[in-house]
Amino acid sequence: EILLGLLFMLAGPYLAPLPIMILGCLVCLIQTFIFMMLSIVYSVEAMAEGH
Repeated sequence: EILLGLLFMLAGPYLAPLPIMILGCLVCLIQTFIFMMLSIVYSVEAMAEGH
């Protein structure tokens, strides 16, 4: 128990921001996907023939 407590105390400052970094990466991926889809839709609409 003491060894586990010591390991968690030593690894705590490095593992604590990990969920926040993962969430940040997820937000960046979602934002990239949305902007990519908006660009594709805009390009398709710009190239479409008008009736």
